[in-house]
Amino acid sequence: MALEIGVSAGFVTTSPTADPNPTYQVGFSDSVQSGKFTSPSGASKITEIGFYNFNASADAQNMEFGIYEDDSINSRPGTLLYGTSQTSISSGKGWKKITGLNIAISQSTSYWIAIQGDNNSSGLQSISADSFAGEFSEYKTTSITTLPSPWGVSDGDNNDFLVAAYAVYETSSTTIQGLQSIIGVSSITL
Repeated sequence: MALEIGVSAGFVTTSPTADPNPTYQVGFSDSVQSGKFTSPSGASKITEIGFYNFNASADAQNMEFGIYEDDSINSRPGTLLYGTSQTSISSGKGWKKITGLNIAISQSTSYWIAIQGDNNSSGLQSISADSFAGEFSEYKTTSITTLPSPWGVSDGDNNDFLVAAYAVYETSSTTIQGLQSIIGVSSITL
């Protein structure tokens, strides 16, 4: 399986489980990697953020997960909308994630999903990636020990590059009650 937007990268409805068999991997050593994605129509909140670590010999590592607004003028992340505290991520290859989030987002809006990893003296966690036309990633690699806000100037970018970062989203559910006298039903869920 290759990386696929809406399945193993970007905004997804369920956590990815399959190995995306990526072409590239970039280690986290006091650095942050991010990918730009557009939230789906109806999206209202993020409940989980994660990434795929391809390094089978990776040790546990302290990491942060975040969502940035899009700085469309400079084509990079802007203000940090939400960032987790340092979390110890388990060793080994596979999908790594943080759950239980409640991050409000707008539908059909560009966001940057970002993951920061502290320097680890031995096996580094690494985010997987593939060449992918029309996708964007930005990174900072110079002593980044926390998610920066605002992002500022990137140390580099990768156009046509898809990182294996994802956010599980939920849609809003609005119930309109009291319409029985108008249309003959007691409630409608939209």
